[in-house]
Amino acid sequence: QNYSSRFYVNTGYGITNRIRLKLDAQRTENSSSSDIVSNRNFDIESYSLEPGLNGTISRNWNAGLNVSFVKKEDRQPADNTMARLLKISTTQRLYLWRKIQSNIRMEFRNTVVDGNSSPFGRYELTEGTGEGINFLWSLRSTYRVSNLIRLSLDYDGRTVKDRPAIHTIKLVMSATL
Repeated sequence: QNYSSRFYVNTGYGITNRIRLKLDAQRTENSSSSDIVSNRNFDIESYSLEPGLNGTISRNWNAGLNVSFVKKEDRQPADNTMARLLKISTTQRLYLWRKIQSNIRMEFRNTVVDGNSSPFGRYELTEGTGEGINFLWSLRSTYRVSNLIRLSLDYDGRTVKDRPAIHTIKLVMSATL
């Protein structure tokens, strides 16, 4: 059995026509229960607060900076397991020569876990990155070759503690008639 619920509030305030403050708050519940495969059981409640700043640098460039504080608790084990995440991220949106659109994102993440959880519970508590300091980055870019043909590049990377970085690249060419 799986259960998920989410309460999300997003608010913002325009300081000027080029600079905007934002604040996101979220409460989620996510649980998985199985009588057959007990190592997949978890019952996680989380709270997050994410203030941010977004600015238009030029007509072709938009930049954002966010700080996220997340507290999670897995209530499934006998002793509750707590996780605290600090995320600092920047997003850059670029529009170049009326043919290229690119989104670049970089994130620093520090995750601290207190207690023991199931393997899947720990994965959910750490949002898939594991405990410790991690860096994540991505590039989403689309090039309009012509009115009918587009070329898209998706690249994701992340560090993993005590292992080589993981890189994923996807290149797609699409045509519309």
